[in-house]
Amino acid sequence: MRFRQTSNWIFAGVAPALGLLMLLGATAPARADKYSGEFLKLGVGARALGMGGAFAGMADDASAAYWNPAGLAYVKTNQFMPTHSEEFGGILGYDFYGLVHPINSNSTISISVIRLALDNIPLTDSLRTTPGNGGTPTPIYDEGRLIYTSDHEMAVLISYAQHSGSNLNLGGTVKLIRQSVADHSSFGMGADVGLTYSPRPDVTIGLVVNDITGT
Repeated sequence: MRFRQTSNWIFAGVAPALGLLMLLGATAPARADKYSGEFLKLGVGARALGMGGAFAGMADDASAAYWNPAGLAYVKTNQFMPTHSEEFGGILGYDFYGLVHPINSNSTISISVIRLALDNIPLTDSLRTTPGNGGTPTPIYDEGRLIYTSDHEMAVLISYAQHSGSNLNLGGTVKLIRQSVADHSSFGMGADVGLTYSPRPDVTIGLVVNDITGT
């Protein structure tokens, strides 16, 4: 939910929105893989992360492609958002680049890239081995013989949003996902849909459904 002015009341629930959520959720698979696409749960944008990810109704910049694509309809000028963060002493790098272009006063398109990279992963099976007790090979640690690899996880988000009436915005995002580590890789696709609705000038309600087709 987004408050454009100070307000002392909190939105508790909207029956039509919940009904739409249940309807869209019914089309999603009952089973979801636990770890595929986990890097897409990290979030993007300092403002959104500073709000703990409660951004579906507030999304009105390039990060809306991630949080709620309908929010892209609020962007009225070309916008580019680059972000970069590092974790664990710089071992893990996380990037988001979002570009937004308003087609006209009612329609907006966006393309975004999310990338997670972990470098210098040692492949221990590259170590020399020697027969051990019982004939079981025992690794011999030799730094010069270690082979290192990297893990790269990337998603390209293609989004579209439009005004549908004076108070309603609709939007959708198609996600293209590729992951690779060593000589293994995978590719997948997914889709998000969202809406924002302003019942009054100082209140906006946001609803987003992620991975409606599974990813």
